[in-house]
Amino acid sequence: MNGCGAHVRGRIYYENRLCHAMDEEEAEEFLVTGHVAGNETLYKEIKQVKAGEMAKVGTRVNKSGGINALRYFSYRRGMEIH
Repeated sequence: MNGCGAHVRGRIYYENRLCHAMDEEEAEEFLVTGHVAGNETLYKEIKQVKAGEMAKVGTRVNKSGGINALRYFSYRRGMEIH
């Protein structure tokens, strides 16, 4: 059991309803490399923020009240950090 429910055959169920479907392609990438690249996760409906990004919820950027990933830092080779 995790926060959502029972994990059965690549899907998570909670009270007899599907919560999140496993992304088979990302699962294969994880097994080969040990991580999932970019903003993808092992689940199709769940994304992650990358290094140098923050999640902004319900802003004017997205009037529908959704979640956006906004970049706050970008490293450039040769850049001095103080």
